[in-house]
Amino acid sequence: MRDQVTTELTGPGFALFQRELARFNHHRLEPLLPAPGWRAGVRRECLVLEAERQFVEAARREIAPLVTDISDTVDAFIAWFERLRAHGPGQGDPLFPWLASAASLAQMKWFVEQEVAGEAGFDDLLALTQVKIPEQAKLEMARNYWDEMGRGAAKGMHGPMLARLAAHLDVEPTPDTVVPEALALGNMMIALASNRHYAFIRSARSASSR
Repeated sequence: MRDQVTTELTGPGFALFQRELARFNHHRLEPLLPAPGWRAGVRRECLVLEAERQFVEAARREIAPLVTDISDTVDAFIAWFERLRAHGPGQGDPLFPWLASAASLAQMKWFVEQEVAGEAGFDDLLALTQVKIPEQAKLEMARNYWDEMGRGAAKGMHGPMLARLAAHLDVEPTPDTVVPEALALGNMMIALASNRHYAFIRSARSASSR
């Protein structure tokens, strides 16, 4: 995972990096038993995590112009955030009316394949993100987590519901069959949830004290 690969957000280097990072994340978060050769695994993980940070920083530089006007006061931030529902990137995209009215079964299956690949297990992401987070934010995450978990009913769990939809449509995404942008979404969510440097805890604490 060379530097020029991790700092590109388009092109063949980007696609290669996202596929390899998706494969790494699959094994990174999978519950396993201790195994021999763990030292080599730790060394490899260090290299991948460095590349992952470079990817996050490249994305932050890309979106910096979009977030220059965010206020650090609570009411103004909420107003900015709520305006994203009407004016945020991607709002009003013609893709969704097209899916609802014109997409064929094959096209819808392709779309679901991308969605499944980018979903990344939101319940697990919430569990990772809430570690050491201030009380108010932690409680909000807990409410969201409980909803993701089907409020205690297995049939209502969001992740398995999506998996059942994928199985019904005979969709089984792999890093080689999914567009790199969908892989990047899942990879980015895992990076932000698992890396405490992006928790912005200092801002959260100062906001909670006001």
